[in-house]
Amino acid sequence: MFEDTVFAAFKRWKLTPAMLYKLEVVLSEKIPYIINFTPRSGSSFLADCLTRSKLAGVPDEYLNPDFVPGMIDILRKRGRSVDRFIEYMMWMLQMRSTKNGVVGVKVSYFQFKPFIDTGLDRLFFGRFKPFLLSRRNIIKQAVSLYIATETQLFHTNVDNPVERIEAARHLEYNQTRIRYWVEHVWLQEIGWNKYFQRNVVKPAVIEYDDLMRAPAMVVGHILEQLGVLPDDMPNVAESAFKIVRTERNTELASIFLSDDANREYLSSMGISEDRFEGE
Repeated sequence: MFEDTVFAAFKRWKLTPAMLYKLEVVLSEKIPYIINFTPRSGSSFLADCLTRSKLAGVPDEYLNPDFVPGMIDILRKRGRSVDRFIEYMMWMLQMRSTKNGVVGVKVSYFQFKPFIDTGLDRLFFGRFKPFLLSRRNIIKQAVSLYIATETQLFHTNVDNPVERIEAARHLEYNQTRIRYWVEHVWLQEIGWNKYFQRNVVKPAVIEYDDLMRAPAMVVGHILEQLGVLPDDMPNVAESAFKIVRTERNTELASIFLSDDANREYLSSMGISEDRFEGE
């Protein structure tokens, strides 16, 4: 059974040969892919664009422990048996793919780590085509995380009250918190890189700046990588997800980088100055 922590029971779950065979059969009929990302790198926008193409499944954070329990409750109310992760995964593969068989999932490193720690990563996701969504400017990324977590201004696909937007526009500079979020992003980047190296995996890289500049081009590139070649590229420009940014984002990033102590701190972690460029 799923526990409150979702992944805590992994080692006690019994995966029978019949279950694994059924999973292999379903996977052989699909074109699965996985988007590996770090927070505030445009993953929700990318997933929405891919979904709107109607050719790339419905990629979402199906492995996010904050979301899984709610999904499980909904499925159980609909009469779906989901007492084991493999049953949950079968639902995802069968019900969240498009007619062409393409099915996707997006996941941060910390969300994926329980699979790595239990040795189930390759078992469940070894057939998935990997993509890495990367954001060059780690300072603006960390500042975006700082503002989002402090004000709850995360996405534009929901109605954000004026008070929330104003709070983001006037949020005070906090060196400690921004450093914390730099470390949060950096540790996930290191985790992904080590994971790919250890498993001799070379993911297709998607750059955040490219995604913001030309989302249709990026979607087309992903479809091409998956072997899906549409006659006409669907219009993905009308996404409900827009850049969540005020002038305060740029101001806080500039203040942070104007402090030599912060630059020395970044250098000590191995973060080079070319990571201060771009968006």
